Amino acid sequence: MPEAAAALLLVLLPLMAAVLYFRTLEAWSLRLMQRAAQRLKHS
Repeated sequence: MPEAAAALLLVLLPLMAAVLYFRTLEAWSLRLMQRAAQRLKHS
């Protein structure tokens, strides 16, 4: 079954990388929006 395990890894690894990437991107954009909102409130 090594081929099946390798195929599973080939599918799962990019998927996990994509999830991690989009989560960090989402958190970053949320932080950016909060900063922009604070700037708008102060001005």
